[in-house]
Amino acid sequence: MKRNPPLFLFLTFSSSLVSAITCEPKQIIKLCGYMMRNLIIKIITLLIILCISPVTINAQSNTSPEEDKLLASLNKLPPPPKSIDDVVKLLDASKIDLGEIRRLTALSDSEPSPGLGKQELFTFYRNRARANEALARYKQMEADCQKELEFASSLDDIDDARMTCINAAYHSGDPFKAIDLTKKAIAALPNNSRYGWHLTYQMLLVNAYRILGDIESARVALRDVDGLMVLLQRSPAWGEWGTHWTYQAERARGEFLMTAGNPVAAELSYIRALAANDKRYEAFQRGEFGQSTRRVHNKEAILTGKYIGMLQLGRSLMAQRKLVQAEYQFREALKVALQVGSVNSIRVTSGIQALSYAVSEQGRIEESLLLAKFNLDTVLKAGYPPSSLHTINARRAYANALVSKGEFKLAAEQYSANRTAIELDKDLKERYQSRGNLDEITAFINAPDLALAEVIAKDNFERTVKNLGPNHLRTYWAQSYFASTLEGAQKYSEAKNLFDKSVNQLIEQNRNDSENQTISIRHQERFSRVIESYMNTLFKANPENSAGPAAQAFMLADFARGSVVQKALAQSTARANIKDPVLSNLARREQDLQRQLNSLNEVLVAISAASAEKQLPGIQNKMKADIDKLRVERDSVKNEIKNKFPDYFELVEPQPITVARASKNIGPKEVLVAWYFGERNSYVWALHQSGLDSFAILPFNKKEIAGDVERLRKALDPGVSTVDEIPPFDVNLAHALYNKLLKPIEKSLEGKELLISIPHGSLGQLPLATLLVSPIKQPTKGAEGFTGYQNAPWLIRKIAIIQLPSVNALASLRSAPAITVERKSFIGFGDPLFSNEQAKQIDKPSTQLATRGRPLNLRNSPKTSKVSSAELALLPRLPDTSLEIIEIAKVLKAEDSDIFLQRNASVKKVMSSDLSNRKIVMFATHGLVPGELDGLTQPALAMSTPTLTGDPDDGLLTVEKILELKLNADWVILSACNTAAGDGGGSEAISGLGRAFFYAGARALLVSNWPVDSVSSRLLMTDLFKRQSDQPSLLKAEALRLSMLQLADKGNAKDEKTGKTSYAYGHPLFWAPYSLVGN
Repeated sequence: MKRNPPLFLFLTFSSSLVSAITCEPKQIIKLCGYMMRNLIIKIITLLIILCISPVTINAQSNTSPEEDKLLASLNKLPPPPKSIDDVVKLLDASKIDLGEIRRLTALSDSEPSPGLGKQELFTFYRNRARANEALARYKQMEADCQKELEFASSLDDIDDARMTCINAAYHSGDPFKAIDLTKKAIAALPNNSRYGWHLTYQMLLVNAYRILGDIESARVALRDVDGLMVLLQRSPAWGEWGTHWTYQAERARGEFLMTAGNPVAAELSYIRALAANDKRYEAFQRGEFGQSTRRVHNKEAILTGKYIGMLQLGRSLMAQRKLVQAEYQFREALKVALQVGSVNSIRVTSGIQALSYAVSEQGRIEESLLLAKFNLDTVLKAGYPPSSLHTINARRAYANALVSKGEFKLAAEQYSANRTAIELDKDLKERYQSRGNLDEITAFINAPDLALAEVIAKDNFERTVKNLGPNHLRTYWAQSYFASTLEGAQKYSEAKNLFDKSVNQLIEQNRNDSENQTISIRHQERFSRVIESYMNTLFKANPENSAGPAAQAFMLADFARGSVVQKALAQSTARANIKDPVLSNLARREQDLQRQLNSLNEVLVAISAASAEKQLPGIQNKMKADIDKLRVERDSVKNEIKNKFPDYFELVEPQPITVARASKNIGPKEVLVAWYFGERNSYVWALHQSGLDSFAILPFNKKEIAGDVERLRKALDPGVSTVDEIPPFDVNLAHALYNKLLKPIEKSLEGKELLISIPHGSLGQLPLATLLVSPIKQPTKGAEGFTGYQNAPWLIRKIAIIQLPSVNALASLRSAPAITVERKSFIGFGDPLFSNEQAKQIDKPSTQLATRGRPLNLRNSPKTSKVSSAELALLPRLPDTSLEIIEIAKVLKAEDSDIFLQRNASVKKVMSSDLSNRKIVMFATHGLVPGELDGLTQPALAMSTPTLTGDPDDGLLTVEKILELKLNADWVILSACNTAAGDGGGSEAISGLGRAFFYAGARALLVSNWPVDSVSSRLLMTDLFKRQSDQPSLLKAEALRLSMLQLADKGNAKDEKTGKTSYAYGHPLFWAPYSLVGN
């Protein structure tokens, strides 16, 4: 099919032709040569667009077989270790070059010796310019480049000097000057030669236009890059320089595509660039550049190119939320940087910052903070002054990490140090303050230094309004943070006015980013802080009428309560399992549009922060129009998805939940209790069928509640081997926690039979059943004291309890159609084998060492938290789960063919079994949280290793795979899941697995919160399902309540030899390990 080229190309072509024809050589020969050169390139570019066009600028979808292999190899790269211990060891082993700064400073401050020749003077000023660049002394660098030009003699030296001047303009934040210098450099090139240098300059031109936000000019410049590449491929120098030119062209393309909001295509460009660079390094190792004196031919330059390419590839993966792959690239980039520079080199420090951000986005805040601290310490030890950009950037990254950790006072100290350092440098101060740092405002609010926070926030808000207007997303953020400072200063009326105008816009953006996998953990942290401040403002601004604010805060809390990890997981797994091609296309279009929107908004913010003389109003206005157009197009696609595929839309973007909507799904004998724990205050709501029944502001924060939960769990997950070692359950704390959490709304529980719990944060790690309604005397330690817990006033004695990951989940589950088809009773998967060694031990007698005292038969749990790298084979086997599955199958009269144990407990067996006709689906295996194994980015169930089964999978039933299942189950049992592990990741796993199983068709999950005692667990489970079998009308929660109380009050462990009672099961460790999640 014949394609019509865009009109602007014809206009550009015609304009260049006329200019060249009318050029008078005697007067403007250089300009004419530039026009003729450009004319040739534009003719080739036009031919590429019309006829050849092997690769499109926007998509880069055409790949060669070799490139397909490269893409496939990227997906098959081994996951990085689960911790950064190896990186820390590598960095610790690398020595700081204490003399480097002294050498650079001495060179920067030196003057040329008298009597030097022209070439020697050129070399001196070139070296001094590089020293000034390394020290971030860009004004001096700019002066040196002029001297370079003055003393340069060869063409290569002249172009080297021009490159120095262009780079100095970039570093100084002046892309206009960079463009002007680049065009002049191109115009000065001899006609019909030095196209390699032209390519280099053209790449810089693409980058300058990109930074300015002039996307169209960058696009045209990139097309000229393609035209130059066609010329260069026919050059005799292609053999020596072709890989370098390819690297340059693909890097320029990748950077353009990132700015245009297309990280998927950018990824491929960076892979192409790295492949070319690898070939270049192979040529270097073969000695093919042995006679060359050019800097780009040496080992350091080639490895630096690899480092930059890997860093950019990592950033394109980050933009796609491929966090583990990005971490791998940043790790490898760091290793390369250490090959060519000391640990305090700019490349290494930049690599550390990138890796720090990548692990923070996986929720590994401690590791991110460790890297950021190491980076700052290294920069300071190397001797960089406080006013150096390197020091300022490292200090800011460390301060930002401290804010994520909640160490606000320490963060404020770091931000203050930066402010002191920049105070005397006007240009530096403008660059530092122009874009505003919301984390800095957060630090000063909570340090607290409210007066300074308000000054900074107000200045940031006024700057943003001036630069971007009142309706830009960045303005809404600045407005909300200014409102937060006013709320902190108790100026509630002013704060509310600002919040009312901004929060709804932020909510909409949060939902769009969440749905399209463009949300970050830092973004979610900021969003939650804004919502929390707004909630507090609502109550303080309306002290006489709390009902209205309480209802509004209920909806706000549901937005803020969600974890970004969980949100991203829900969206990515849902998208990965789209089968309908129409939906797949729509979802991809919406995601691409959202990425373009976010990218253009970021560029607009950056260019609008520049001083007035460095802005292009025409480009900025066009960009604003483009953003509006993209927003309209995205909303149109979004509405089409909502109308055509409502179930999918509800999964990826649940609708806002109001008190009225939530109440419609509550039965007459039920009460819904939802919590939100903030950094300053906490809240609890109790809803009946009639609406909001009670509400309270709780005088403690999330750190306090986390500490209480951790202390209470010590007796539930003790990690001991004998019964007598079990610590006493702290009954005083259990009662105190009841008073904190439920006493304020206790009247709302009266007359109710079911408590629907919506926990938040660490509360998801503790079954509410273990709270004590009234105080009791502390039982003694040891097995003899277990009877002291029997008949205690546990909350479960008063009311049945279910737990849900969100309020929205209740609406989804209650709206599910009734099951009318006939189903089999049960299917179970358990006791998987995680290594070949475990398979060899199946028929061998146990070699477990005898223990003194009565042994405690707790199920094994993963011990990966203290190792830096962990694979499936590290997981311990769960042999007793075989018996549990068999006994439950007997109670439910299931067939032997419904039981899959050991080798048969595999991912393939799960995925190939018909689970749609089973009432109960049971998995007796380890539940894993993200990061527990190398490369694990989502909750998963551990199944038999593929080294035994021979199946083409990784042995992990991930959330992504669970979403593919077709269930119609009343129960999904995760009996050895331990998904409420005390490290805080467990409640994430419950939420992730719960959402996935609910989407697949389950009505409820029964999950264990800690390693269970084998015998008591079997007694509890068999009793539970016998009750369900005998009384089909009995509610699941009530059946579980009765079984728990039966075990707590009357259950006893029997001595295997004598059959006599050994100890009671009154301790909550035995009777309370399971939570019912769902309907």
